[in-house]
Amino acid sequence: MENVPLVPPIVQCPSCRFPAIQDAYFCYNCGKPLRPKLESISIGKEIIVYLVSFFLAPLGLYFTVKYIRQPGEVSRRIAIISMIITAVAVIIAAYSINTFLQSAYQSINSLNAGLF
Repeated sequence: MENVPLVPPIVQCPSCRFPAIQDAYFCYNCGKPLRPKLESISIGKEIIVYLVSFFLAPLGLYFTVKYIRQPGEVSRRIAIISMIITAVAVIIAAYSINTFLQSAYQSINSLNAGLF
């Protein structure tokens, strides 16, 4: 059987040098952060991120940058999905605008030619 330490690893607070547990988010003595806190992401918030990424495509890049900078696999997954949804929405918008403009140009040209 392996030797498992009973005492959790101890680190020192960079501000006050007070000993703290390695997994602690803040120093128990001075209250300074020891490591960044992972943001909890609910399903509702995730759905909002995806809807904004699709319907307001440029704003999806904000969520991509926000979540790609956070540690954790869930945050990275949300960032990648948000980036893909934003890219698809931009491509659909560009195609729709191109189709509309071609249709408008054809209508204008047919009016100019007297064929309408």
